[in-house]
Amino acid sequence: MAVKSFLQRFRKLDAYAKPLEDVRIRTTTGASVTLFSGIVILILVTFEIFRYITPEMHPEIVVDSGKMEKLPISFNITFPHLPCYLLSLDLMDESGDHISDYDHDVFKVRLDEQGNEIHREKAKDLSNNDNQEKLAKSSEENECGPCYGANPKGKENACCNTCDDVRRAYSDMGWALPDETTIEQCWKENISSQTKEGCNVHGDLMVNKVRGNFHFSPGRSYAHGSSHVHDVRTYLATGHDFSHIIHRLQFGEQDHSAYKQKRTEMAQLANPLDGTQWGTVQSTMMYQYFLKIVSSEFNYLNGKHLRTFQYSVSRQERDLKQQGQGGLPGVFFMLDFSPMLVIYSESRGTFASFLTGVCAIIGGIFTVASLVDGILYRASIHQKRRLGKAIATSRTQHGLTKSELVQGLANRFMYSQFYIILYLALAVLSLISIILSLNETCPSVLFIIFESIINFAMIIEVGIRLLALRRTYWRSVWNIIDTVLVALCAITLIVLASGCSASERNEAIFDTILLVIRNVIQFFRLFMMVRKNKHSMNARSARVDFDDIPDFGREPSVEFSALDRERGFDESFLSEDSDDDSRHHRP
Repeated sequence: MAVKSFLQRFRKLDAYAKPLEDVRIRTTTGASVTLFSGIVILILVTFEIFRYITPEMHPEIVVDSGKMEKLPISFNITFPHLPCYLLSLDLMDESGDHISDYDHDVFKVRLDEQGNEIHREKAKDLSNNDNQEKLAKSSEENECGPCYGANPKGKENACCNTCDDVRRAYSDMGWALPDETTIEQCWKENISSQTKEGCNVHGDLMVNKVRGNFHFSPGRSYAHGSSHVHDVRTYLATGHDFSHIIHRLQFGEQDHSAYKQKRTEMAQLANPLDGTQWGTVQSTMMYQYFLKIVSSEFNYLNGKHLRTFQYSVSRQERDLKQQGQGGLPGVFFMLDFSPMLVIYSESRGTFASFLTGVCAIIGGIFTVASLVDGILYRASIHQKRRLGKAIATSRTQHGLTKSELVQGLANRFMYSQFYIILYLALAVLSLISIILSLNETCPSVLFIIFESIINFAMIIEVGIRLLALRRTYWRSVWNIIDTVLVALCAITLIVLASGCSASERNEAIFDTILLVIRNVIQFFRLFMMVRKNKHSMNARSARVDFDDIPDFGREPSVEFSALDRERGFDESFLSEDSDDDSRHHRP
């Protein structure tokens, strides 16, 4: 007895009292609200799962304490209208380091007029400074080239002005021709053949982490006192220009950058100069890029620590001929370093916070759904009372069940002009979404909003057709295909909204293709429906006076026209029914 009384008292603590099964009322409206709530819960819980498994980057700014640090630079730049033999790379910084014609791990690739690769050699093999110096000196002298010791046909002081003249002289003497790169005439002809070529320069630099610059300039450079001088006579004579395309310019180790781009998209780490194209056809232009470089450090959940660099940039161009100021034609990258260090720490939410979020979603949705269901149920009861119908769901002589009422409303909506207008609006949104997906590499917030509206509208539209057609909905293959496409669109939208990833572009295109296929199918079906129901859609609804509907204990108010009376229409049945009815009710 004690145990039984304890259990009875313990049951009083139940805050969720259950009514008897016979007293529960199940409605179609409640089922619809429950189904919709389940879909919303599924979507939000999926978002919560993606948020939980996706790590986040939290930045922190501290003073950079790095000392005597080297800065690796990786670059790939094309000069379409400048041959490789005229191009040199120099490094300078405030510590006093000065490197002319830098060629360590730097490669030049000759390009033809169409930009196609001709030949690949090491940079130092394409910039023979001795030969360039000879060329510059001989350009102002009368041509009478030496034969390099060969005296053909016994002539003294013979002139060999071309490479073929030197070859012929050596052949006449029976000598073997030396290396052509040491023969001035052969080098000049080689230069002449490269006049219309371009040059691609790529490689890696290692500079001091102090203010300085590296620049691409024409001709050979050398120090004159405390000045840095370039011999630009050949460049100005040939009429080339320094228009250029920067394919890649990044600071930090290349492997680090690949890992950085893979794991830290949320930090918006990008190289702002990648893909930059700049320049004119003027030979005397000086192009300057002013770069502010910030050290960055990444601490990942797997224990890896990476040190790299980010940069911002501004640029300026100067026409040296018009401004009359000191300067040199070329492309200059001015480097300046920030004393701050940005530390990005990767973190993930705890499982307790994930569980709390899921419980909040489920509880909140069901609470709101119960309020909405209660409001709809009371509204339907009030409407039934206004129409004089019974509250019970069983069929009366002049009433409809809730199921039939919902089905009728769904059919009326599906075959209305309002439905066509709404679907056309949905098609316009789909077109905007397609344009956005084609113009953007990574889906924007606007694209996600449009996709959400479109997918939500498609789910509602499929639900309305399902309510209108009931079991017959699944008999159509087109309806099944439509349902599958809507489900795939919703899934891809969830993946798209989970964050920008490497495959995001492909997912956006796939979602757009699904949307196009679904719209084509639905427009075809909509056209057939409009064609089939054109008369009923254009017809105006007739007004019904409910006072004229016969009801129990009430005489019908029916009036007959004079034509009916002439045709001998018998009205006596009304009075007889009334008499019989009165006799049945007479005490």
